[in-house]
Amino acid sequence: CGNQTHQRSEDGTLNSVNNEDCRQGRCLLCNPLSLKESTPKTLSLKIAGLGTNFIIEILPSSTVGELKDIIESHTSLPGAYQRLIAKGKDLKGDDTITLSHARIENRSKIMLFHNQLYAADKDALQAIAKLDKEIDDLNSKRKSSDVMESKTINEIVTRICCKLDEIDSRGSVTIRSLRKRAIQKAESVGNDANRQG
Repeated sequence: CGNQTHQRSEDGTLNSVNNEDCRQGRCLLCNPLSLKESTPKTLSLKIAGLGTNFIIEILPSSTVGELKDIIESHTSLPGAYQRLIAKGKDLKGDDTITLSHARIENRSKIMLFHNQLYAADKDALQAIAKLDKEIDDLNSKRKSSDVMESKTINEIVTRICCKLDEIDSRGSVTIRSLRKRAIQKAESVGNDANRQG
């Protein structure tokens, strides 16, 4: 650019700027990448479906799998059972694809549904969720009451663990993982009770 050059503003009009603007990278003709500075660093996505409605912030470089992990933290629905749809496009398949590659834009709405695998594992998932709630309730009672003896807590933990062991995973890695996590959580409650009393 010479002493005077022009700059195309965001509304498309040309403005005269001085050479200093060109050197500092503010001239859009000399530095077309300066327009990209307005691109959001994070995506604000609205997640809706299955009785949920919330907004998350996530990087465009995040993968679909990472998005599913965030959704799981809000809904307790494991990523293996999630079906995500954005702008009419099913995000199934490769969880390693990035959101930017999947053309997910800022302020997109992501619809959450159960996938086909969920139907096959639904009964086991519900049984694990029910027992997981029992573990949480037991832990709350243990923390709020000095009346419960550690022996009583350990008997309840043993009963819950036996029920968890009875749940048939039918070869599902996800069900086995959830069942194992619930057993570890129950054992942790029992161990905490033993330490306290």
